[in-house]
Amino acid sequence: MKKILLIILLFLSYSTISFSQSSSSAIIKNKKVDEVKAQLVNFEINQGYEIENETNNTISFTKKASGGFLETSILVMRYGGGEFYDRNRYNFSQSGSDVRIFYFREMFSSKSNEAMKLGTLDDMKQLNQDYLNQFVNSVK
Repeated sequence: MKKILLIILLFLSYSTISFSQSSSSAIIKNKKVDEVKAQLVNFEINQGYEIENETNNTISFTKKASGGFLETSILVMRYGGGEFYDRNRYNFSQSGSDVRIFYFREMFSSKSNEAMKLGTLDDMKQLNQDYLNQFVNSVK
């Protein structure tokens, strides 16, 4: 029984957690970067995130990860202890009257600066794009 549980946990640690980073992107028509960033701040705060860092063309948000017991156990086994956080990073590019926005999702531990990058699996890429599209569709 222990061997089966160990095999399942190892499989899940490689198939569920060890995603590599990928970016999603979208174009928001007839907006300036400052307008998009202002609406993005409201969107992310409503999702429970806090601003981590901001520059003219980038902004990142973090919040404590709310994974289940199994996901947290796998993260602890793979990356060590500490609390785990989600990070949403955005880069912006003004292109004429439109804004191109790039979205990256990462996870990290309070005990390690190593980012656990998320997104190479097609399902994760689609989830990332869906999350970005949810914001883009809310832009007024």
